[in-house]
Amino acid sequence: MTRVLVDMSCTLLHHGHVRLLKKAAEHGDVIVALTTDEEILSCKGYLPELNHEQRAEIVGAIRYVDEVIP
Repeated sequence: MTRVLVDMSCTLLHHGHVRLLKKAAEHGDVIVALTTDEEILSCKGYLPELNHEQRAEIVGAIRYVDEVIP
């Protein structure tokens, strides 16, 4: 099976994320590369409301996602 890598920070989950993941799942197993808290702080200048572990749990619960990695 083809593996599809989707990179996202998901600091605020919205319908665009779900649509992207659904479309990716049409092409194979979806692996989400979830941005770490440190990367978000470095690039965006703030720490997200939910930490990486919490965001990974939420993203991993979406039925289109097969795996979440940092």
